[in-house]
Amino acid sequence: MNILRTLDKPRTFNDDPTYRSFAAMNWSRLKLMRDASARTLQYELLNGPTFKGNAATRFGSLCHTVALEPDEVTTRYRLAVETNKRTKAYRLEVAEAEADGVELVTRDDMVKSQRMALAYHGAIDNLCRYRYSSGLESVEREYAMASEVFAGEFRVVMKGKLDELLRHDGGMVLVDYKTTGSPLATRSLQTIIGQRGYHIQAALYRRLYRHLNREAEDVNIDVAWVFVSTNEPHECVAVVASDEMMMAANEELDHLLQAYAQCLALDAEGAPDAWPGIDPVLEIDLLPWHEPKAHGAPNPLPF
Repeated sequence: MNILRTLDKPRTFNDDPTYRSFAAMNWSRLKLMRDASARTLQYELLNGPTFKGNAATRFGSLCHTVALEPDEVTTRYRLAVETNKRTKAYRLEVAEAEADGVELVTRDDMVKSQRMALAYHGAIDNLCRYRYSSGLESVEREYAMASEVFAGEFRVVMKGKLDELLRHDGGMVLVDYKTTGSPLATRSLQTIIGQRGYHIQAALYRRLYRHLNREAEDVNIDVAWVFVSTNEPHECVAVVASDEMMMAANEELDHLLQAYAQCLALDAEGAPDAWPGIDPVLEIDLLPWHEPKAHGAPNPLPF
C-alpha cells in the first residue's frame, strides 16, 4: 500500500494539490476504523475513497474557502451564468470549469457562503469577547501538516489540515469551522461532536501541530468549534471543548492509532488478511439518554 511511507521529519505544505497527493493516513480514513472496521479502512486504502463527496461537502468546502482563504476563491471557483442546474447549458458550464481545473458554483451559493463566512468571523469575535478578553490573534489558517506520531511502541505517519489557530495571552485556540443544518442546541451539538469524532480530529491536529512546533509543546492549546447554520439567518455558536472531553479524545486517538499500527505490523508480517472486521453478532442496549429517567435528572451525556 502506498500509504505505508516513512517521514524523516515533520513537514508543512504550501499548496493543496501537494498536500492531497502526499500519501499518509488522515482523520477521515482513521475514522473508518472507528465507524466501521480496520477491514473497511484497508479496502479504501487499496481501492480508493468509497465516499467522493456530495453537494453538502462541496458547499462546505466553498464556505471554508470564503471564510478562511478569500484570496483563493477566484482561483478555485467560477460563477455559473446559467441558473438552472437541469439545463444542458449548465452541464456544459460544469464540464468547461472542470477542464479548467475550477469548480462551478451558483450565485446563490456564493452569496450564501459569504453570509456564513461573516457569521463565522462574528463567532470568533464572540470568543474574544466572552472567553478570551485579552484578545485573539490569528497565527495560522488552513495549516496543512504531516508528522510521525507515536502509537504505543509504533510510529505512524499522519497528516491533517487545521482551519485556524489563534493566540491569546494564556496560550492558543485551535478552531474548526463546521457548517450544519442541525439545531444549534447543546444536546444536538454534543451528539454531533461525539458521533462524528470532531474532538478526536481536533486532538490529532493539536498533536501534529506540536510535533511541528516544538516551542508549542508546553503551551496550552484549547479546542473550539464554530458551528454555522446553513439555514437563514445563519445563526452560529462557538463551542469550547472541556478538559474532560479532550482527555477522552486523546485516549480514543491513542487507541485508534495503536489499532492502525498493529494492522501495519500484520502487513509487514505478510498477513494483510488478518485486519479485523466488524463483530458478526452484537447484543446492544439503549443509549443512556434513551433510557427512562426521572424528571430533572442530570444530563447523562459524557461531554
